Amino acid sequence: MARLYDDVNTHISGLRLVIGDTAQIELEADKIIDLLTDNLGIEQALRLNKLVPKAVALLEQEKVAVKTLRPNFCHAKAYLYDCHTNDPQHHFYVMGSSNLTEAGLGIKPTSNIELNTASFGGQSDYKELKKWFGELWRKPEARSAIKLEDGTTKDFKQHLIDLMQDLSRKYTPQEVYEKVLYELFRGELEAFSESPELSRDISHLRESEVFKVLLPFQKAGVLSLIRMLQQYNGAILADAVGLGKTWQALAVIKFFEMQGAEVIVLCPKKLENNWQRYLYRRNSRFESDRLDYVVRFHTDLQGDLLEKKADNIKLDYFQSDRPKLLVIDESHNLRNDKSSRYKFLVKQLLEANRNIKVLLLSATPINTALTDVRNQFKLLAGGRNDGFAELLRVPNLQYVFAKAQEQFKLWQERPDLGKRVSEFVKELPEHFFELTDALIVARTRKQIKGRDNGLHFPTKEKPVNLYVGLDRIGGLEGFDTIFRAFRVNMTAYRPSEYTEQKTAGSILEDERQRDKFLVRMMAILLVKRLESCWYSFGLTVNRILAHHENALAKIVAFEKQERSEGRLNLSEEEEQVLAEALDELDADEYAGADFALGKKRPIALNTLTNLPAFVKHLRMDVTKLRALAGHVKQMTDTVAAEKGPTSADTKLQRLIEEIKAKRAKHTNQKVIIFTAFRDTAQYLFDELGKRGFSRMAMVSGQESKTDDGYMGKDFEPILERFAPFTKLYNERDWRAFYVKNGLPENYKPKYPEWQKLIRAHDVKVTKQLDQPIDLLITTDCLSEGQNLQDGDCVMNYDIHWNPVRLIQRFGRVDRLGSPNESVVGYNFWPAASYDEYLNLKDRVENRMALLSLVGAEYDDALNPEFEAKMTGMDKTPLASQQADRMMRQMQTTWDDIEENGQTLGLDDFSLEPFRQELFDLLRRSEDKYRRMPNGIYTGFKARPELLPEAGKLPAGVVALLGYPRRPSGAGPEFRYEERHLAYAAPGAATRFVNHKDILSLLSLHQKEPRLVPAAIEQGQEAELQRLANLLDDWLAQRGGRQALSALDNLFTFGTIGNGKGVAPTQSAEQKLLEDKFQKDQFDLICWFAVS
Repeated sequence: MARLYDDVNTHISGLRLVIGDTAQIELEADKIIDLLTDNLGIEQALRLNKLVPKAVALLEQEKVAVKTLRPNFCHAKAYLYDCHTNDPQHHFYVMGSSNLTEAGLGIKPTSNIELNTASFGGQSDYKELKKWFGELWRKPEARSAIKLEDGTTKDFKQHLIDLMQDLSRKYTPQEVYEKVLYELFRGELEAFSESPELSRDISHLRESEVFKVLLPFQKAGVLSLIRMLQQYNGAILADAVGLGKTWQALAVIKFFEMQGAEVIVLCPKKLENNWQRYLYRRNSRFESDRLDYVVRFHTDLQGDLLEKKADNIKLDYFQSDRPKLLVIDESHNLRNDKSSRYKFLVKQLLEANRNIKVLLLSATPINTALTDVRNQFKLLAGGRNDGFAELLRVPNLQYVFAKAQEQFKLWQERPDLGKRVSEFVKELPEHFFELTDALIVARTRKQIKGRDNGLHFPTKEKPVNLYVGLDRIGGLEGFDTIFRAFRVNMTAYRPSEYTEQKTAGSILEDERQRDKFLVRMMAILLVKRLESCWYSFGLTVNRILAHHENALAKIVAFEKQERSEGRLNLSEEEEQVLAEALDELDADEYAGADFALGKKRPIALNTLTNLPAFVKHLRMDVTKLRALAGHVKQMTDTVAAEKGPTSADTKLQRLIEEIKAKRAKHTNQKVIIFTAFRDTAQYLFDELGKRGFSRMAMVSGQESKTDDGYMGKDFEPILERFAPFTKLYNERDWRAFYVKNGLPENYKPKYPEWQKLIRAHDVKVTKQLDQPIDLLITTDCLSEGQNLQDGDCVMNYDIHWNPVRLIQRFGRVDRLGSPNESVVGYNFWPAASYDEYLNLKDRVENRMALLSLVGAEYDDALNPEFEAKMTGMDKTPLASQQADRMMRQMQTTWDDIEENGQTLGLDDFSLEPFRQELFDLLRRSEDKYRRMPNGIYTGFKARPELLPEAGKLPAGVVALLGYPRRPSGAGPEFRYEERHLAYAAPGAATRFVNHKDILSLLSLHQKEPRLVPAAIEQGQEAELQRLANLLDDWLAQRGGRQALSALDNLFTFGTIGNGKGVAPTQSAEQKLLEDKFQKDQFDLICWFAVS
C-alpha cells in the first residue's frame, strides 16, 4: 500500500479494495504485514516505520473504499484498472495467484512461482471480471463495517488504519520485552494446553488440596515441571532453600497419580519422615488428596534392600511396564556415575521400566564439577549420554558438558579474584541453555521477591559469629596439641597392609585400598568431632581404643595358642558404630558409599606375614590412644562433677550465655541448636538440662526424646510441640474437626481463634499446646524439608564444612510466610577467627594427606579410584573457592549467599523466571500479547551500572528473529520452528550469546524510558542499513559457530545421531547450517535500538 501511495495515488480518482476476513486475532497482524510488505525479513521489518505512514495516508483518503467479506474467506486475487477515458484499450486486469505485495505485483524480485493471466479491457474476460467484482462489492457479505471479538461494530477501513498504526506506535521497552517473552515461550504454553486429557487432569489438579495451598510462583513451577516431564520424561527442581520444593513435588506427584502412575520416592534416610508424613491416613493437611507413594532410601540402591522393608513390596513393583514417576530427593548425592548406587539406579530402576519419568530435587548451588551436573541429566535420560538426541537435539551429554567445562576452566584460570559467574555463563553456547532450560526449574529468593511484593520473608539479622576454639581436654591445651595427640596410625583397621601381596592387581590390593580409605575416613571423623565437641571426640577415641585393644588381645591369644587359627574383624557393634559415623559425615559427599562397612572382611592372623611389625605398630597406637583417653576421662570427670550453672567446657558455657542473652532480648523464646553429631546433641541435652533449662527436646536420626519423658524414633510429635503454628495449625487437615463442631468444612480461623477452638474441643492437641518445646537440639536430620518457622533463631554449634548445609539449617526458620519479623543465626567457629579457621582446615587436610605408618616402609597413597572417593569433587577449584567465599560471607550476612554474582547455581542455567513472568502477564491480559503485531520496535539508553559485570554495553540492536521466514499469506497455524535472540553490535556480536544474558539485559532495562535515535525514527536509509548489516554479521557469526560445533561433533563422535565415524570433511549438516543462517531465511519479530 505504501508503494501504491508513492506510485499511483496521484493518478487515480478512486480505489476500491475487497480484503478477506482479518477479524481473527491470529490473522490481523499478519494480514496487515502482507498489505504493507511481502515479508518480515530483517531489512523489510526495519523499514516498516517508513511504510506505515504512507499506507495510512492512502487509506485515509475519501477516494479509497475498503470492504471485507464475512463470514466467507476471499481466496481469489484479481486486480482491475478502469481508465477514466473509457477506452477499452486502456483498461486491464490481472488475475491469478499474486498477492497484493510488491513481489506479488512484480515490483521486486521473488523466489515465488506465480501463475497469472492478464488482458485488456476489450476482452470478454475483463467484462465478466468487472461484473463479478461489482456483484461482489454489492453483496451483503461484503461489509464496510465489522463486528469485533468484544461485540462492538467498527468501520473496516478505520480498523485497518488502527492496525497499521499499531505497528508504528511508539512502544515502550517494557511492552516489547513482554512481546519477546510471549514469542519465546508461547509454543510451550500452546503445546501444554492442546491435549484435552491433559487439560482435564490439570483442572482436577487445581482442585487438589496440595495445589490450592501453593503460592502463585509455586503453582507456576509445578505446571512447568509437569510440562517438562510430559515432554522430556525428566525435570529438575532446584529452588533455593525455603521456597517449598517438597510441596511442589507433592503436587507433581498428585498429578501423575491422577494419571494412573505409580510413584517411588528415593530420599536420604534422614529425610524419611519428610515424605512419610504426607501419605494417606497420616492426617496431614493433604489427607483428602490420598497421596500414595513408596518411599525408599538412597542406601537401598544395592542388593535386595528395595524389597526388604516392612511394606513387603517386591522387586516386580519397581520393575514393570506400568507408568511410573521416580522422585529423587537430594539427587545431587547421586552425582557419581561410576558409583555402585548410581549404576544400580540406572540398571534396576531406569532401564527396567519402559515408561518412567524422573523428577530430581537438587540443591541450587553447584559445589561440584559440571560433570556431576551432567550425571544428573543422564538420570533424566535413563542413564544414557544420547538420551536427548531426539527430544532436544543433543547428540551427546558428555560432549555438551565437556565443552561447558572447558569454558569454565578458562574462566577459572583468569587471575582476577573479582570475576563473576555471569562472565563464565556468557561464554556458554546457546544449545547448552536449550538443554538445561528445557529441564530445570530453579528460582532464587531474589527473583521471587522481585516478582511478587506480597510475599513475606523475615528480615535476616546479621549473623552472630562466636569464635570458641577448643582450648583444653584434660591436660591437653589447644587444638594443635590435641590434634598431634590423636595422630595415630589406626593399625587395627588396616591389617591387610601386613599381608604379603603375591600378584599385582590382586584382591588383596583392593583390600589394602579399602583399609586405607577407612583410616582416612576415621581421621576425618575425629577432626570433625573434635571441632564439634570434646565429648563426641572422646567417645570416638574410646571406641577406636577398644577396637585396637581387642585386636591386640586376639594376637596375644593367637601367639599363646601356638598360632592356631584366629581372625581379625569388626564386631557387629563396631560395624554399627562405624556405619553411623559415616552417616554423620554425610558419606555421600565423599562418594564413599560404595565402601560397605557392614560387609565382614575378616583376616586370618596366620596370613599376616609381617606380624611383628603389626604388633609393634598396634602397641604404639594403643599407647597413644590410652594417653588420649586419659585426658578425655579427666574432662569427663570434671564436667560430671559440676553442680552450678557454669561449666569448664568453654564452648558449652558460651552456648548457655548466648541462649540466655537471646531470650532476654526477644519475646520469642524458641531456639534450634544444630549439630552434625548425635553424641553432641545428647551431651547438650544432658548438660543444659542439668543447668536448669527446660522445655527441651533432642532429635536425631536414631532417637528422639524430651525432658518430660517422651522417647521414641518418631520426632513429629516433638516438632508439633515446638512449632504448633506450623505443624499443627498450618500443616494438618482440620476439616473433619470443623464439621464435627458445627463449622463449615472450609473454615479458616486465625491462629488465636483456632487455639480457642482446640482448647474447647480437642484434649490431645490441647495437651501439646500446653506442653511446648522451646529448646530443640537436633542433628542434620532436620536441616532439610522441615518448616520450623515458629522459631526465630538457629544456633550452629558446629560448622559443617559444606556451607550449603549451613544455609539449609538456617532455612528452617528463614522461610516464606514466617510469623516472625526477623530471624537470627549463630555460628560457633572452632577457632579464634575465620582466617584461623581456614588455616586450621588447610593444616588438617594437609596432615591427613600425609597420614602414614610411623616407622614403617609402607606406601600410604590411595589409588585414583579411592582418592576420588575420598575427595569426591570437593577439591575442585569451583568447590573450594565457592565454599570459602560462601563461608566468608556468612561472617557478615545471610542474605544472597546462594545467589550472589560469584556463586554458580542451577538457576544460572534456567530461563524459568522469565517463563513464569510471562505466565503472570498472561493471567492478567493474554489478548494484549496475542494482538501485538510482529515488526514492532523500541529503544533505550544502556545503563552499565545495571549490569556491572558486563562492562560497557555497546550501542547496537537486540533482535528477536524467527526461523523459517513466514510465507506471505500463511494462516494462523504457522509457527516459527526456532527463535533466536540476538544482541548485535560492532565488534561485540558475541558478547551476549545466550538467551539468559540477553533477557536479563532487557529485563533490567524494561522500565527505562523509550529512546530511539532520530535517524532510526525518521527512517534514514543509511542508519537502517547499518542495523541490517549488524544483524547480517551476527547471523554469519552464528552460522559459523553452529557449523564449527557440528564439525567438532564430527571429530569427537562421528556422524551426529548414529555414532558412526566418518571422515572429517564438511558434512551436509554443516552446509545446511551455513545456508540456514542467511538473512533471507529469518523474520525480524521485534527489536530494540540500544544506545
